[in-house]
Amino acid sequence: PILGVLRSDASLHATDALRGTMDVQNPFALKAHLAVVRPAEANAMAAPSLSGDLARLHVDAHARSGTASATASAILRPDEPQPLDALDVVIRDLDPRALDAGLPHAQIEAEIALARKGERLEGPVSVRNAVAGPVDQERVPLASLQAQLLGDRSAFVFSQLHADLGAAGVVTGSGNVEGEEATLDLVVQALNLHAIHSVLREPRLKGDAKLKLGPSAQSVVAELSQDDIRLAFAADRSGDDIEIRRFDARTSGGSAEGRAHINVSGRMPFNAQVQLNQFDPSAWGEFPQGSINASLRAEGVAQEPAGKVEVALRDSRW
Repeated sequence: PILGVLRSDASLHATDALRGTMDVQNPFALKAHLAVVRPAEANAMAAPSLSGDLARLHVDAHARSGTASATASAILRPDEPQPLDALDVVIRDLDPRALDAGLPHAQIEAEIALARKGERLEGPVSVRNAVAGPVDQERVPLASLQAQLLGDRSAFVFSQLHADLGAAGVVTGSGNVEGEEATLDLVVQALNLHAIHSVLREPRLKGDAKLKLGPSAQSVVAELSQDDIRLAFAADRSGDDIEIRRFDARTSGGSAEGRAHINVSGRMPFNAQVQLNQFDPSAWGEFPQGSINASLRAEGVAQEPAGKVEVALRDSRW
């Protein structure tokens, strides 16, 4: 067999060591182990390893950063049309804020268990968040998510999607992922806006939403309602441009509808046009009561923020 040992200069970026052996005869049995540790973070490490042969490879990996940890194992058949035979991933105690201070706080555990079924992989995916909460409290309004995946290396279909938003309601549905594109068809039940943002009211909205997600473009169309409350919107994102093609909020005989555009690069220029008809802000949240009839036009930059607003009022009170 061939034996190799490789070490890097720890003063440059990390302490790492690769050890491995490989037979020179078919089926080329091999073993390899890589250990990576950041000197500046004593509790951060990654350790992937390989075993088996070139017909059937076993891959195992362990990683840790702070209190978060992840383990993964896979079986690969490199010569097969579907080279992935099985995949198991377990993530524990992941807090997005520990990765980026601008992200919300969460305590996430996730599990993926996929196994070959014919020429495709099938299995469950589950995510749990122990500290779900509204976004204005810097939390994520998601308590748990489960789905069943079926697919191959080019496309995946997921069914039996069930997302428990805690006090905010439930989302169910299905979707597919093909290449870098994903489509989701969702059904929303008992959506409580107050549990998403504390300043909003507590309706129990239900309805449908359709999302298309890609690396450079995304879109969402949704309609939600409860009794005399109705929310509808359609928006697209292409690169740095977000186009809200339509939004329509109606309740208690009043409405707000319009469209908007923002570019999220640089100074973040935006513009918006809104039409208010007997609109009562207090119907939507902790805002002053009123009945507003007006046309609004706004443009400016969101980074400062700065801009100008043109308002044409008529027959209004607040």
